[in-house]
Amino acid sequence: MNTVAIRRYRDSDRDIWDSVASRSVNGTLMHTQAFLSYHPDKRFNRDDRLIFLRGRPVAVFPLAYKIKDGIKTGQSPYGASFGGVVGLDLSSLNAELIAETLTNTLRENGYGSISLVQAPSCYERDCGNSPVNYFLLKTCDGMLADRGLCSVVPLRRNRFSQSFRRNVRKGERAGLTFSQGHDIDGFYPLLRETIEGKHGSRITHTRNELNYLVDVLGKRISIFLAHLRDTPVAGVLTFEDMNCVYAFYNAHSRSHTDIGALHALFAHMIDHYREKKEWMDLGLTDRLHIPTNRGLLQFKEGMGAVNMFRDYFELFLNP
Repeated sequence: MNTVAIRRYRDSDRDIWDSVASRSVNGTLMHTQAFLSYHPDKRFNRDDRLIFLRGRPVAVFPLAYKIKDGIKTGQSPYGASFGGVVGLDLSSLNAELIAETLTNTLRENGYGSISLVQAPSCYERDCGNSPVNYFLLKTCDGMLADRGLCSVVPLRRNRFSQSFRRNVRKGERAGLTFSQGHDIDGFYPLLRETIEGKHGSRITHTRNELNYLVDVLGKRISIFLAHLRDTPVAGVLTFEDMNCVYAFYNAHSRSHTDIGALHALFAHMIDHYREKKEWMDLGLTDRLHIPTNRGLLQFKEGMGAVNMFRDYFELFLNP
């Protein structure tokens, strides 16, 4: 029996895959097939891989590909925020063997490059990240690297700035009330107003996809809403991981910006999660190659956020 074996994921492997992801040192909800399966079959050229060590599943690699300028280019993640190899606690020797085998397998399968995005360290278990991702960097034929700045609230020791507290008090004086649940109908109009109307961007998830994720993930996905006289004026969608809650979408009504609704809602959420989780990931705030949004940074820092990094790598598999 070969020491390391790599094979393509099949639908019948779902329980194996999600078991490895849930027991891994660096897996997140977004690495699971329960999450990835919300994508329509034809949206990505999926090529997920299961990794075995002496016949035992020890790692998974979410992967899709596209053909760019005649080159087969891998993407990990696809349709999620984080990717890379997700594995159990492995020795450096076994991790190096896995990285070498995976790199050679991808070369044999025609891949010319692979893009990887690593989750910030707040998602790691006590024993840290998977060393397989490190050895992938050593086995490739060259790489480009980039770094993103993530804002993460340490829930049990955060401090609000004075300006953030003032906005929270505005919400209190306005009589805001809060709810937690799966009210997509109350949330989605706010999301459209914020993402499409204010930023001119495209919403990542359709209503149907959010409904699907609610059905599959249950209590691991929540919608928090701030209400003014029963009308939703701010909302945040969260995904819950083991030690971390990820605030994936922030939305608010532009006609109610003067009452601090989003500030008050985040203060409510931080209080809600303080004894349940260690971190609240507020998402990507900055990248090296784009102008810094000082207002966004100050908003997140105002609720006590600290900085962690989301690393991006483009690995070249051919000389």
